[in-house]
Amino acid sequence: MFVSTIEEGDANDNVQEIPSGMYLHCRAEQASIEEVAGVCPTKDDPKMRSLTIRSLVIGLVFVLGMSFYHMWYYFTNLYAEITPVIVLLISHVIGKIWARIDGNPWTIKEHTIVLIMSNIAWAFAEMYDFSALSFLQYQERTQSFQFIYMFFLVVPIQFLGFGLAGKFRF
Repeated sequence: MFVSTIEEGDANDNVQEIPSGMYLHCRAEQASIEEVAGVCPTKDDPKMRSLTIRSLVIGLVFVLGMSFYHMWYYFTNLYAEITPVIVLLISHVIGKIWARIDGNPWTIKEHTIVLIMSNIAWAFAEMYDFSALSFLQYQERTQSFQFIYMFFLVVPIQFLGFGLAGKFRF
């Protein structure tokens, strides 16, 4: 027994016969790379947990830790980066351990949220270079100048960059 599916267009031109018992999911974009298509599902599972306390805590620990580490060691001679790939591996282990304690499975959506958060913390703004150099130049004038200057220099430029990226869809 065969099941026929008809796509848009003429009914006689676009008929495909599919053996019964096979699961068919149409109207989904399939990845062009075969390895990716085999791993990544084309359909969302709405029952899978995504934005949980576990993913937020693990993500925030990595965001704060990576930000502190990168800013602290950026101006030293021995500088090593913590890349998102390292965070991906470590967060998977931490998530699996927490899943055993919690009882809920560690999902790919939680893992993706931690990865997105670590990507934000990995690449910091180049404006920090300018603010650090200006702090060294104006350090002798006033102590309150450093925070106010850095805040009103870095934050608006970052917001401008994110705003333009969202506007132009980069």
